Amino acid sequence: MIIKFRLPVNLDIVGESPEYLVLSTSFKHNGQDIKASGDYGETIGLDTPFMGNRYHREIKNLVFFIKLNESSKQGKNILNLLSAKEPQYELIEFVSSVINRVLRGIRNFGYALDIHEIKPKKEDTEHLYRYLDIRISESGKEYNQISKKPKDLKEHASYFAYLSGRRPSIFASRIPEIIEAVHEKIEVVPERELNVNASEYLNKSNYRMALVEAIASLDIIISKYVRTYLSSQHSGNNISLKRINDFLSPEFQLFQRLFTLFYIMPIGNCFQSIDKNAIFKANEWRNNIVHKNGRLPQNIKDEDLQKAITNVVNLVLILIDECNQIEIFPIIKDIIDCIKTKYEIPILNIRKHELHNIFITIHFQDKEIPKKEILEAIIEEISVKLADLDKKFVKDKHLTVFILKFPNTIIKWQ
Repeated sequence: MIIKFRLPVNLDIVGESPEYLVLSTSFKHNGQDIKASGDYGETIGLDTPFMGNRYHREIKNLVFFIKLNESSKQGKNILNLLSAKEPQYELIEFVSSVINRVLRGIRNFGYALDIHEIKPKKEDTEHLYRYLDIRISESGKEYNQISKKPKDLKEHASYFAYLSGRRPSIFASRIPEIIEAVHEKIEVVPERELNVNASEYLNKSNYRMALVEAIASLDIIISKYVRTYLSSQHSGNNISLKRINDFLSPEFQLFQRLFTLFYIMPIGNCFQSIDKNAIFKANEWRNNIVHKNGRLPQNIKDEDLQKAITNVVNLVLILIDECNQIEIFPIIKDIIDCIKTKYEIPILNIRKHELHNIFITIHFQDKEIPKKEILEAIIEEISVKLADLDKKFVKDKHLTVFILKFPNTIIKWQ
């Protein structure tokens, strides 16, 4: 038995090539085989490319297929629910859990603001049978409705995956992360979830909630960053875990942690784009909300709030990325040293991004860029070493390479 249903989402995908504008995944959920994919509109070229992305495509609906494992306890239970004379809320709960697993991946790993999980109410069971257009098939060829469609879909528009007037969007480059998060059932870390929430509140001009969520996210990640740094080879010291925990005690407040981060720790150039004063202001305003009267201070301009919150959101993303680099640094350094020596490369940088994504920059400065065969050999050797470290790393999916030559030659090799 196969169950088919769909959820309206009106989600935009933007990417640099039409073939990347596809969102499709499969996974097991409570012992049942699930497939989810988009019901797409046409692919449209953008008049003005956005961040290198030249094409746009709408996903009108997310379409789901559940192939029941009829020998399993859950499969047998679902069969009984489908054969009942009246619509069953328990079936809606199961269907919603499948939908929400995908929506969480899209929101938290695709940074799709305004995408939200659906929260079905028992009294809406019959309506949701219709709204989700639940159908069944024995063969997977012809699907029969088990409830009539509602006359007016707007009647149940509260079950759209997004609730604001804005249409959510994702970059095609994030689709591999979404797919893996859904497939592996990867839970989002708190700092990322709070940061997505802050960005959404900011887009809605709810500055009070945006500040609260953004600073909460910053508080978590700055502690994680300092802890990761102090316990790594970067610090050059053998610091005990107890000493680090004592240093990061609750008495060591966010202001002091920020001061330590910006003015004491060696941070290189990674925070050049961050307005430090805006970060301190954001923390001050958030403290006013949490510890005083629950409101923002008066007479603050909207543009100042937007600037402060945006800086906090961006700082959190930078710190998440820097934590990744510190954790992988000892292993990556060995790869870099080996490849630089073997191929006489002046500058080689390898950065690990979220999940398994790797960005490599090869800078030849004033040297001639080698022939294609040599470049392929370099990339292949690095890929093999990376695959040895991460069994889920796949060169064609997770690797992006930029080849640079002074002053302005840039080749993207993906």
